[in-house]
Amino acid sequence: MARHFTLDRTLGVAACFGAILAAGCGGGGGGGDGPAAPQLLQITTQNQVAVARAMFAGAISLDGLDDVPLVASAAATPVSRLSGLTTLALGKTADRRRAADAMARPLAVSTRTESCPFSGSITLMADDRDSNGVPSAGDVLTVAFNQCRNSRSDLANGTVVVTIVSYSSAPTSTQISATLTADRVSFADDAFTASLNGAATIAYSETIDAAGTRLVRSELKSGSSGLVAAGSSPGFNDTFTYDPGFTTLSVDSTPSAPAAVGFGTSSVNGTLHIASLGNRIVLTTTTPFHQSWDQAFPDSGQCTIKGERSQLRLTVLNTSTIRLDLDDNDDGAFEATRSTAWTEMVP
Repeated sequence: MARHFTLDRTLGVAACFGAILAAGCGGGGGGGDGPAAPQLLQITTQNQVAVARAMFAGAISLDGLDDVPLVASAAATPVSRLSGLTTLALGKTADRRRAADAMARPLAVSTRTESCPFSGSITLMADDRDSNGVPSAGDVLTVAFNQCRNSRSDLANGTVVVTIVSYSSAPTSTQISATLTADRVSFADDAFTASLNGAATIAYSETIDAAGTRLVRSELKSGSSGLVAAGSSPGFNDTFTYDPGFTTLSVDSTPSAPAAVGFGTSSVNGTLHIASLGNRIVLTTTTPFHQSWDQAFPDSGQCTIKGERSQLRLTVLNTSTIRLDLDDNDDGAFEATRSTAWTEMVP
């Protein structure tokens, strides 16, 4: 959906955590029998574009925590956003891991500060709680963004704390599950800015096949207290609350050949409250959105937005056009259809 929905397109937090250790650097609901069903927004012909636009903006605003690649500028690279900044900085330490394996046992707590590509820095603090020298359950990685810029147009600040639940690694694969807390994390990319607070869980896996193609799967799920984000751009300002269980999933494929173009598929599922519309919607991705890295927008994908006695289906027709089908009385038939430019959906 617009730009990049959201910690890691190309690097597991686990891999970077392990590199730091090895290098030895000096969640609402009601009571009773169960939670009450959330009250939903009535979707109509008058507000359907605003609903779709807010849905995309809500997805973009999660970009700082998990990488869900749906829409990027034509000139963008996969490492241009907050998740990319994390990837780029932590990747430097991951590349050193094999060389560091022969070193002496590192300190239980180690810190490294990495320069960001354009300006600013990222400070990484690894707390090896069991002092075993490798990532394991209970270990904590703190990532502090300090005026970090990957380019002149983007900026990241704030702190993300990752606590490992499980970790495994082999020469061609990495798997991690963790809890993640965002503390006043903010990022800007061109004209869009967002701030994030709250907790989530993340499941990450990375594999490299015999041809050198790198496949990264990253799933983020809002915690029991939910996540809150504020997003804005010229002419747009909104606040989004992701109910417990709201999930984003990205699967990215990056070929090893320099001239080859990678791609990603992305999904969003769960309940989202939109402040400007005063109510909630429920998102269900029926066909993951597909986007090549050399495309400005996705070329396929479908998502349904459920409202109160109504639903709006979004279908990608091509890289320039998306179709909105509205069922405004929940009878299973779509009474209104309109096609609109992708650029109208981008806040």
